[in-house]
Amino acid sequence: MTQDIVSQGSARGYSWEPFKPGNYVAKKHGAHSDRVIVPLAAEIANAVCQSRPDLQAPEMQPAVLAYARTEAQLEVLTAYVDQHGAFTETGEVSAAEKHRLRIDTQAANHRSRLGLDPLSKARLGKDIASTQLDLAQILTQQREDAEKASTTPPTLEGEN
Repeated sequence: MTQDIVSQGSARGYSWEPFKPGNYVAKKHGAHSDRVIVPLAAEIANAVCQSRPDLQAPEMQPAVLAYARTEAQLEVLTAYVDQHGAFTETGEVSAAEKHRLRIDTQAANHRSRLGLDPLSKARLGKDIASTQLDLAQILTQQREDAEKASTTPPTLEGEN
């Protein structure tokens, strides 16, 4: 006959106070915690939009927010790895360091898309300059065509 054991109280007489709202008991590095990431991401997004007003456009907001969130995660993970080390006791790369490396790659991709690293900023500048040059050429050609049209005498139908 098997007897089912059902706990009527705390195990071995231990008792713990229930966790209160806002506790950080289970927090390891915080890279997945909105309470940690969201305020930091907001600071990053505001700073980048102040330095680059072109990124304030509504269509840029999702990209800026994704960038800011990733940078916030990277900052938190880097601080954690700096404090706890990148390797386990057995010499393997820690899970936090592996995650930090993945997030670092994502952050680099976001920076590149937004023109926030030197190479992508130079490419963006080149593209803008090229577009402005093309526009200037089009406007010059239109002006020349308009001047020719206004100075050319009208021809009668049937004349060659």
